[in-house]
Amino acid sequence: MKRWIGTAVLTVLLAACGIDRTPPRVEYSEPAAGAQGVRLDRPFRIVFSETLDPDSFDAANVVFRVEGAVRAVEVEQGGDDRTMKVRPLEQPDRLPAQAVISLGRGIRDRAGNALAPTEIEFELADWVPLGGAISHENTRDVRGFALAVFEGAPLVVWSEKDRDDNITAYAAQWNAESHAWTLLGDYVGPTLTAQAAYPDVAVAEGVPWVIYQHSRLGGFECRAARWSGTAWETGEALNHQSDRWCYGPKLAWGGRLYAAWKEWDTNAQTEYGNWSFLQAGTWRSGSPDYASNADVLQLWDLAASPTGELWAAYEKDGAGYVAAYDGGVWALLGGGALDADGNPSTQAINAHLATDGDGRLWAAWKEGGEVRVARWDGSTWRYRSPSGADGFNPSLASLGGSLYLAWYSGQAEGVRVLRLEVPSGDWHAVGGTYRAEVYHSPRITVLPGGWPVLAWTEKTSAGDVFLRAVAYNHVP
Repeated sequence: MKRWIGTAVLTVLLAACGIDRTPPRVEYSEPAAGAQGVRLDRPFRIVFSETLDPDSFDAANVVFRVEGAVRAVEVEQGGDDRTMKVRPLEQPDRLPAQAVISLGRGIRDRAGNALAPTEIEFELADWVPLGGAISHENTRDVRGFALAVFEGAPLVVWSEKDRDDNITAYAAQWNAESHAWTLLGDYVGPTLTAQAAYPDVAVAEGVPWVIYQHSRLGGFECRAARWSGTAWETGEALNHQSDRWCYGPKLAWGGRLYAAWKEWDTNAQTEYGNWSFLQAGTWRSGSPDYASNADVLQLWDLAASPTGELWAAYEKDGAGYVAAYDGGVWALLGGGALDADGNPSTQAINAHLATDGDGRLWAAWKEGGEVRVARWDGSTWRYRSPSGADGFNPSLASLGGSLYLAWYSGQAEGVRVLRLEVPSGDWHAVGGTYRAEVYHSPRITVLPGGWPVLAWTEKTSAGDVFLRAVAYNHVP
């Protein structure tokens, strides 16, 4: 009792003399204790109850652990003397993961009172949204989209139909500083109402190119546009024959920029697979066609290697094929249609292509309710399909010695991503399933450092379609 009275009297006396003996405490934090879905691309922010001594803003006073492992951080003052910014510097091994920030007694106020040891626990996300809906608010539908990497950041191109039935193509780049998508130019195409749909994108020698299907009086053209740094420069129609309609164009870069599409002869009711290449700033028609005399033709994907090889994946008359151009002729890989299960009642659908760090071709497609993956070894397909990959419409991307596969899994009700170390490694999950109401199948690209980016569309209850994207949570 006497000790309590003595302490109370001392406190009153110190207060009367203006001496501070109250230690600082954490008043607010981002993330808050118990938070989930925390990002690594933004500094953590901690606000204290009073002004801190300048020496408090030192990494030695903060310990950041992820699943028990210490990860380096950078600590700095956050705008005022009460706010601390903690910026992670090391990537966790796996996500999602439990994390804790431990604040030590080296954090003191101006009077020298030490913070009582404090911990803030939270969960790091595996996938983080890149903004909200990318398409505009008045969008009714998204008519195709594609992903690429430009200047180390995600680049997305898409076409949207607004409520006045205008169809316009756009391109936007993710800005990590503002955490928002920044449009490249006002739109892609000669006019805002150019009816530009189903775009694809490729980055050639550091310059983005977009190809799109353009509606004109009496048919459709395919046009390519180059980003000048300030605006999109659109060229003439690429159609090999002006009286044929062009659909579903694709781009590929492999030391040379290639374009491919299908053309429909409305008189003969026949479809052809045409292609061109860019030479000295001029598009040259490629020959022969990658496919011809088809009743039904759909180009799924186009890929190229730095050594001059060109591949096209397409559907012709109900079956899926991959054809290779060797500089003279197109030849079907495997001699015929893609067929992983040997069942004539199942067909390969929506094949997508990628080349690995050694220039080898990989393909992924849906067949018999499962996702199939194979590598072309020069004479046959070598299958490396992951087990249990139910779902549809896969997408492929590669970076160095790794191959990335994304697809929508009906069983998991979301998008899954796997990584394969080629040529002989095993498949490994990248994060968990990202649960989303996918309307159009996901597309994937990979940022430097090996961080995947996904884009897909969602359909609202009102029937409107919007474009969204996420990235694997990573330290910039």
